[in-house]
Amino acid sequence: MAAVDIYLHDTFVGVLTHRSTLGDATEFRLDDAYRDDPRRPVLGQVFEDDPGRVWRTTHRVPSWFSNLLPEGQLRTLLAEHSGVHPERELHLLAALGEDLPGAVTAVPRDGDGLTAAPLRPAHGPVDPDEALRFSLAGMQLKFSMDRDEKGLTLPVRGRGGRWIVKLPDPRYEAVPVNEATMLSWAEASGIDVPAHALIEPEDIRGLPASIGALAPGPALAVRRFDRPDAGGRVHIEDFAQIRGVWESDKYRAASYDNIGQVLLALCGEACAEQYVRRLAFMLLSGNADMHLKNWSLCYPDGRHPQLAPAYDLVATRAFPGTSRPLALKLSGARHFEAVDRETFRRFAQRLGLPPDAVVTWVEETQARARAAWPRFRAALPLRQQAAMDDHLAQLRL
Repeated sequence: MAAVDIYLHDTFVGVLTHRSTLGDATEFRLDDAYRDDPRRPVLGQVFEDDPGRVWRTTHRVPSWFSNLLPEGQLRTLLAEHSGVHPERELHLLAALGEDLPGAVTAVPRDGDGLTAAPLRPAHGPVDPDEALRFSLAGMQLKFSMDRDEKGLTLPVRGRGGRWIVKLPDPRYEAVPVNEATMLSWAEASGIDVPAHALIEPEDIRGLPASIGALAPGPALAVRRFDRPDAGGRVHIEDFAQIRGVWESDKYRAASYDNIGQVLLALCGEACAEQYVRRLAFMLLSGNADMHLKNWSLCYPDGRHPQLAPAYDLVATRAFPGTSRPLALKLSGARHFEAVDRETFRRFAQRLGLPPDAVVTWVEETQARARAAWPRFRAALPLRQQAAMDDHLAQLRL
């Protein structure tokens, strides 16, 4: 048996237990003292909905915890540097447990053998003090870093930093430039976004040699909104966690209407208005990748959720060969060109919001964004500028 204690800030909330005698099952249950505390901080909405449930899965940790872990190349890299097999999720959670997203920490119990069955690193033995020990959900190659007067540095002793650094992608041209432009355009359009800046690779220190040569162009630094300037952590959870689904279901387990219903119920109409304005910007900016993991709640006081700042804003339609439909359905529409004011009226009716008010929010955001667009268009490579011109001309909003 192996066990990992789960803490939220400094509060013990429960234990993840792996039992090989039960068919390689991992289970999680809330601690009685935490569950019975009426003023407890919120770990996740799925646990609030059913605090007495025992969450049991085979071969993996339960989906809420699995969604704390990175995907793709980043998972492989961090697993390799931690000396853990990337498919052993409980082991990986324990290895990265000091700097998971939000305010969760995962602490392995002594003597439980959570370093067993590691993946042998391809680049020689791992020095435990030099392991990358942070987890940033998502597939893009990115690192959690600290910033000082000399630039950005990858922390090497167990904890990540307060900035996310996203590296150039060899598959697509100037992804960091695209995202930086979209973040700045969103901010000018009235959307809440984190602080961000493009940085040159020579200003980044401590990147692992195993990532190889970087693709040309600048990287993007984005301030982590779960690591405030005053210190400590702000808890967050994404909508795959809120919906209780696996990362693999992030494109199909809900609609934008479903997300809006949750936000309205948990955060109120002001939060729903922010969400509608972000949907309007998503459509205008040609972002076909706003799946469940790219929307999050944050808990500044530990208990009451708010819509987290917008993140992962990329104009995906500016890249040839990328997905054309929306990541999720919007009141039945799955294509950008199918969305019009009537789509948002249906959306409003499904949520119980005033349709005229929702359409006004959309029109205001789109007008502000279109007016601001000429200030940002030239920042994109020429091919992306042309693709965005085509996209904007096809919209019915």
